[in-house]
Amino acid sequence: MSFGSRIIKLRKENNITRGKLAKDLNISYITLRNYEICGIEPEYKLLIKIAKYFNVTVDYMLGLQSYSNMQKQKHLKKINLDNKQESSEADKINLEDKVKSIEDILIEMFKEFGYLDSKDDITDDDLTFFKSLGLMINSYFSKKKR
Repeated sequence: MSFGSRIIKLRKENNITRGKLAKDLNISYITLRNYEICGIEPEYKLLIKIAKYFNVTVDYMLGLQSYSNMQKQKHLKKINLDNKQESSEADKINLEDKVKSIEDILIEMFKEFGYLDSKDDITDDDLTFFKSLGLMINSYFSKKKR
């Protein structure tokens, strides 16, 4: 996904118009349009400002990270809610770490097998699938230990 596509995606996820974002970033509407559509990339100071505005990393904006902090937090929050009744706060953090580790391994494995292109963005459906697998694997081995 290109830099411009990421801005468009973030704007739409946050219900922000191009005009409002341009005003908030103190740049012209045309400049923002050029970033979104023409493949032009901003100077690093504005790149940082954009990333902070949307609460994402610069790595995400540059395509070096496959999903935004917001998406990651949304998925982790869902896992927390699903497991809230059965675990303490420390157990939740431990479970998040385990699932994230399993998720990372599965993503790398799927890339290695050619099911995911390393240049592709991991979709929300992919993340949900990997997290579900991670939870099933964790559940299986937790029961096996008992």
